[in-house]
Amino acid sequence: MTGRLRSPGAAKSPRSRERRAAARVAGFSLLEVLAAFVILSLFATSLFGLFSGALGNAKTILLSNHGLLAAGSSVEESAYLAVFFERAARMQVRAMAAGGFKEVKPELAAEARDFLLQDSIVRATFAYWARRAARK
Repeated sequence: MTGRLRSPGAAKSPRSRERRAAARVAGFSLLEVLAAFVILSLFATSLFGLFSGALGNAKTILLSNHGLLAAGSSVEESAYLAVFFERAARMQVRAMAAGGFKEVKPELAAEARDFLLQDSIVRATFAYWARRAARK
């Protein structure tokens, strides 16, 4: 040992100083991560509340200048709703371009909706889409 005493904060070499500086800059502290998580959670909660209020009893809505929002009881149902909503919108635009369309009676529309939203049909259709996607 030499007669010189080092202060506790003094670095042993320039390399150790660089390593400590890099360690300070390398990541976020646990407190910063938790604060970001809390902020994100609050934002997501308010956004989900806004969407659920907009949906009401509907399963799909078209958000002005934003696109489609579909909420089903499963991922399969949500995808199914989104695809068929988009197809229906495309058909309506084409019908309007061709001179208009005739509205379906509400009873017939409800019957078709109830039939197409049966769990067995939703699952089978989604499974078909998954098989098609896997082949590509």
